[in-house]
Amino acid sequence: MDISDFSPWKVFDYESYMYLYTYVFVHSFKSEAKNIEKEAIKNSYVESLMLHTRILSEILITTQQSDSDDLNIDNIIPPLKQSKHLGTLVRELRLAYGNANEVGSPRWTLNKMLAHATLLRGSYYNYDHIIELLHPLLIKIIEEIFVLTNDEKIKQYLDYYENNLTKIN
Repeated sequence: MDISDFSPWKVFDYESYMYLYTYVFVHSFKSEAKNIEKEAIKNSYVESLMLHTRILSEILITTQQSDSDDLNIDNIIPPLKQSKHLGTLVRELRLAYGNANEVGSPRWTLNKMLAHATLLRGSYYNYDHIIELLHPLLIKIIEEIFVLTNDEKIKQYLDYYENNLTKIN
């Protein structure tokens, strides 16, 4: 695939889609792991959710740097089209996510327990506290981006999330 086929919006669209759908999958996985196959499936859903949480959070909180090819919120929505509400939500996410050197912060935890094979990592980690902290902010940000863009695919993902989460709860 030619690099010109890539765009910031396609990446954000994909990460939003995967985040919302894996969130529903994780919360619909009712069965306690009773055998190794079910445990592996459950863990793969949780790790996928955490990976997409990490990528989406990094996109949203990363500030523009001239020498960086990292995607950021300004690549998704130009600064002049961003609402004050979006700016507030992104600042709240940045604060909640923490930084890579802040032991125990979601950012540090996702780097050390999920994304890298470190001496601190075991075979399993409970990410519930990270989901509880970041999920409400990520949902609000995705909803605000829909309000600002009126993108039909984002609306479809949000509708899927809302409809299926209601069935689970």
